[in-house]
Amino acid sequence: MIIPVADRIKLVRPEAKSIFPYSNSLFIDDDIKTMIDAGAGGNAYAAINTGGIQRLIFSHIHFDHIHGVGHFKHSEMVVGREEAQAYQSRQSYDAFMGYSLWNQLMDVPRDDRLSQTVASRDDVNMPDFRDYNITGHLWEGRVIDCGHVQLKALHLPGHSPGHYAFYIEKDGILFSSDLDLADNGPWYGAPYCNVGQVLNSIRRLIDIKPAVLVTSHRRIFRQSEDNIPLLFTRYLDIVLKREDRVLSYVDQPRRLDDMVKLEVKKLALPDVPLSVFWNKVMFLKHLNNLASQGMVREVEEGVWHKV
Repeated sequence: MIIPVADRIKLVRPEAKSIFPYSNSLFIDDDIKTMIDAGAGGNAYAAINTGGIQRLIFSHIHFDHIHGVGHFKHSEMVVGREEAQAYQSRQSYDAFMGYSLWNQLMDVPRDDRLSQTVASRDDVNMPDFRDYNITGHLWEGRVIDCGHVQLKALHLPGHSPGHYAFYIEKDGILFSSDLDLADNGPWYGAPYCNVGQVLNSIRRLIDIKPAVLVTSHRRIFRQSEDNIPLLFTRYLDIVLKREDRVLSYVDQPRRLDDMVKLEVKKLALPDVPLSVFWNKVMFLKHLNNLASQGMVREVEEGVWHKV
């Protein structure tokens, strides 16, 4: 589905819901036709002459943003320089994603969710990493000229090391990628994530005060109808409240497994391996963040206690 956002700026929404394995794309239909992200699925891209897209930008390296690379074989490709190495091969991608941590935190084998997901969708393909012909890099403040539209790259790490948003200052339009105002807050459940950076990135978005907000997984937000800074403030608060809960769980010495069991029960979270793993990683991020502030310490291996 193609949804106009402003002159020359269009949202490409998946045919299915904009949740994993899909994400929204932002199409700049300008002198230099530019697509941000490639996760909307083949059915969505069928409405566009993808062969005419001259530039493909990846906001970050997560699968639901990059799997459609095969539709854009004639495009130059621009990625965050922090993640450029991970596009070289499936092996470098897997190493970057840190899947090895599963064996340290979980007592069940990791299933290949990616392959299962691809097999269940008719418009999602496992990308051939030879198709990632990286021709340029993103960095903080880089201005990408599309003709009439200029995209300013904003480095907003935490969700991933090379996570970028894009601001069209002339129109007050912000594409915030995966800092998306999801009801359960931002995701930072991988080894490379950083909760302190997530907090700082959201605070930066609050300060921008865009007129229009487009995200990777939600609807279009307009300041005339939605209080965007307030929505981001509530989004920030989800992370801060989780950190408060982590701190409350270590009022006595506790292991990570026991803390996550308390969290799953308290919030009625899915008690399935992938959800448990992500919560374990996010709790570790909070524990390390609290430890850096001198508020908790690891009293023995794997056991944490409030200072």
